[in-house]
Amino acid sequence: MKMKRLALLVTLNILSLPVLATEFSAGFLKNSDHSSVDLSAFSRDGYVAPGDYLLDIYLNDRLIRSQYTVAAVDAGDGRSLFCITPALTDMLGLKEESRRQLAPVEGTDGRCLNLTTADSRVQYSPDNQSLTVTLPQAWMEYQDPDWVPPARWDDGVSAALLDYNLMANRYMPHQGDASTSYSLYGTAGFNLGAWRLRSDYQYSRYDSGNGNVQSDFYLPQTYLFRPLPSLRSKLTLGQTYLSSAIFDSFRFAGITLASDERMLPSSLQGYAPQISGIANSNAQVTVSQNGRVLYQTRVSPGPFILPDLSQNISGNLDVSVRESDGTVHTWQVNTASVPFMARQGQVRYKVAAGRPLYGGRHNNNTVSPDFMMGEATWGAFNNTSLYGGVIASTGDYQALALGAAQNMGILGAISADVTRSQAQLPSAHTPRQTGYSYRINYTKTFDSTGSTLAFVGYRFSDRHFISLQEYLARSGYDGDYRQDEKQSYSVSWSQYLEALSMSASLSLSRISYWNTDGSNNWTLSVSKSADIGAVHGVNLSLSLSRNQTAYSLTQNQVWLSVSVPWGDSRQVSYSMQKDNRGSMQQTLNYSDFHSPDTTWNISAG
Repeated sequence: MKMKRLALLVTLNILSLPVLATEFSAGFLKNSDHSSVDLSAFSRDGYVAPGDYLLDIYLNDRLIRSQYTVAAVDAGDGRSLFCITPALTDMLGLKEESRRQLAPVEGTDGRCLNLTTADSRVQYSPDNQSLTVTLPQAWMEYQDPDWVPPARWDDGVSAALLDYNLMANRYMPHQGDASTSYSLYGTAGFNLGAWRLRSDYQYSRYDSGNGNVQSDFYLPQTYLFRPLPSLRSKLTLGQTYLSSAIFDSFRFAGITLASDERMLPSSLQGYAPQISGIANSNAQVTVSQNGRVLYQTRVSPGPFILPDLSQNISGNLDVSVRESDGTVHTWQVNTASVPFMARQGQVRYKVAAGRPLYGGRHNNNTVSPDFMMGEATWGAFNNTSLYGGVIASTGDYQALALGAAQNMGILGAISADVTRSQAQLPSAHTPRQTGYSYRINYTKTFDSTGSTLAFVGYRFSDRHFISLQEYLARSGYDGDYRQDEKQSYSVSWSQYLEALSMSASLSLSRISYWNTDGSNNWTLSVSKSADIGAVHGVNLSLSLSRNQTAYSLTQNQVWLSVSVPWGDSRQVSYSMQKDNRGSMQQTLNYSDFHSPDTTWNISAG
């Protein structure tokens, strides 16, 4: 009985030890006045003496900065904390709306932000001299270890550059004169700071062998541009082409400001739906398709958003969230895209102003009217995008376009828009005419068969619709000839035949006019990669095509090619082309890719 009481007494004494406060004796310090030393603060768990500390910074267990100076400050009531400055907050990559919700720490005059909330925390490790910040994934801007944020971009060195492509050909028939042709094209430029000067050039020379020599030199565009990282955009000045997803392209001299998706990580370019959910713990999120893992990441407890799906992913996606305790939640998301789709919240835009260049490719003279153009695409919702554009001129031409694009899940994706034009031709005796043009795009991926169907760019224009390029042509720069486009469409289909390791594709297109015959074109292609004996990676291709022009001229063609790799950086290929007019051409080609800067091609046929 006495032994039991003794054991109980010892147990109670042991259990009571952790609740005792830790006290330090000032007598161990070499200080004659022990009463002036206050060590009571160190009796509190987690207390850190104010001062500067050289720490490794971790964000959600990932090292983002080594040996970074962080100050520990007095927070009052005997407490201390590490000061999360605005500069350190920038390093964490918080979204602007999340950053605005952070409250300043009292007594720091706004120099320090409080990151210790119900969903986030800051933890100091004296053993590792590290500071770990844990934040919900949904609070942060996009994080990608393979992408460098704009704040760390470099303009590079100032330098001149010359890019060139040179091709030479000599034709020696059994009868008649031998002919020689040369072609040289490329880009010349100069870099100075963030500015880049570029000029595209083209030169060709043809010698028929009988004394007839023709040569031509052309500068398609000369322009100055620079990136604007804060806007994810590019500013361009000079002579260039108007590249628009809504309006027809034409040469002009002026200024362009356009968003540039190349400044985004590759996984955020183009369109893909955002996948969102809630994790109850540090969970693993997996996105797969037909059992193949496409994307996998870890998220912190709380709401999460996966905005970084590749734009090349389409079809039904399986999403699974595996919690730390092994619990798994699954659901499905379907994705499809058309050219005008944008990710939710993203805006793509382009604005331009200037004067058209017209009168032939060698004519760099500007013509009236001066114009302004603007277009934009907005990811209004996860599966819906709105887009539109406008052209206004100082002359008698205006155009307005509005449209919408929708991801319809298992039904594919579709976009539709309408463009309205108003024009008064200088030489016309008719009043101002107003016309409309309607366009539809559709695409659908069939997971079960591995095929993709795209009905791209069906467009119908009434008799009075005029594009700006047509307006310039009808205003006297190209005479009175006119081709009024009525309707056009393009259909493409692609299929991968897994059993045969073969790819097949079919494309159809047609353009019809109000005042002349239309043109039709179709192409069927099949390709296969095979191993023949000890030779690996042999590519076989066969294409059939038919082209009927607006003047009822029909051309049928058959094209066959075989390419065989020769080592790691060389290739030998044979091709044969035959048409319905009895013409046949055979070519043997050798290519050398051993240098990343220079490619050699030698052909005989």
